[in-house]
Amino acid sequence: MKDSFWAETRSHAEQQQHAGNRSDRVWAYFEPAPIEAQVRQPDPNSATPGDWLRAVLAAALLAGALGVLGWILLQRLTPVPVIAWLTMVGSGGSAARAGFEWRYRTHRLRAKESEHVGHVEDREAPEKGFANRVDHAFQHYAHKYVPRGVDRSVWLAETRGIRTTLRDEVVELYGESRIPIGRVTWLIRFLIRDVRRRWSQNLLFAYRQQYRTSPSTQAWCLSGIAVGVLAAGVVVEAAVRTDPLPALAGVLLAVVGGRAAALRWWHLLSRQRRFTEETRECAREKEAREAEYQRWKAKLAATRPTEEEIETWLRCDRALLVDEALRHYRLAWRDITAYTIVQTPAENYKRARVNRGPWRYSKYEVRLFLITTEGVRELARQLNVEHGTFHGHERGHFRFDAVSSLRVLESGYDHTLELTLSNLAAGSRLRFCCPHKHMIAWRLPY
Repeated sequence: MKDSFWAETRSHAEQQQHAGNRSDRVWAYFEPAPIEAQVRQPDPNSATPGDWLRAVLAAALLAGALGVLGWILLQRLTPVPVIAWLTMVGSGGSAARAGFEWRYRTHRLRAKESEHVGHVEDREAPEKGFANRVDHAFQHYAHKYVPRGVDRSVWLAETRGIRTTLRDEVVELYGESRIPIGRVTWLIRFLIRDVRRRWSQNLLFAYRQQYRTSPSTQAWCLSGIAVGVLAAGVVVEAAVRTDPLPALAGVLLAVVGGRAAALRWWHLLSRQRRFTEETRECAREKEAREAEYQRWKAKLAATRPTEEEIETWLRCDRALLVDEALRHYRLAWRDITAYTIVQTPAENYKRARVNRGPWRYSKYEVRLFLITTEGVRELARQLNVEHGTFHGHERGHFRFDAVSSLRVLESGYDHTLELTLSNLAAGSRLRFCCPHKHMIAWRLPY
């Protein structure tokens, strides 16, 4: 009857050990809960009301100086100087507008180049800590997600700059949260895949075309400057001949006010435009990352096995380990007086648990002891929970009459098993420790 019962137990374990698509689902049980999506916010527009006031005053000074020069020219009503004054004002405004666009695009292009290609040797990750783990994760997935048909060295070289920028962003966003790297790997994978997509579609360096200054803008700027300088020469010469002192004062005020107005309005308008553009980019990136976060979170929820499934699979693993020991030692189930199985975490394990549930480990050191009338049989294997496979072999047995004494000593979270065998030298002892309070792993000699 016992043998028949064990045959049913073994058959059930063989059927249920890999049921429920185990190999494709257990990984999700040990996957950390992803942290919410974040994105680096653009630098705020730091312009103050005082900055705007000074810019307006500088522009007013320029306008007043130009008005003084125009008023002086109107006293003689000579057509050529008046036309030159109008030409100077018009060409100056056109050159200022084109020059602003040219300079803004140049600065933005330089900033984007720094992000995508910049000097990455100056931004290496620290040797230890969260930043180092993030750096290793970026390197791992960069090697994993190489585009098809592309030389690995080319891919890594051309994307090194943007990967370093993204790495710095992840460290900045999550470095102070004191979270394990596993909670942010979903974002790192997404960022590398996005870089691969843009690189494959020739969009990674699309900013070069976006911020390229058109020849027409450059032509408008240079021609406006040339015409404005010539017209200004005619205006200054006519104004000085008409009324020297006010004309020279107007020229001086125009130079001072023009320079101050150009610099102040450039800083104000370029910051505002940069902030607007980066805010739109930030919103798009936030939306994309949030969508990926929800997708990954839903995948984990749909894939992660329940606690009952994990326990069922482990119970089947233990039953099949017992069956392996029975076959190895050529024993029947009726020969077993009692048995015990000790599970301890193996090396390089991952662990997880449900709320208030026991800790589960991705790898176990499983040690089985079969007690028979002739003694104890021992079998130790390493269990890979994800695939339900055993690795390694360690076997042993001893007779009951060889045991002289046995006791367990507790010290904090450690247990020490002291076993004295009568067939060893007098007074010798074997001591074995396990750092888990609820588990004792012990080994007995042949």
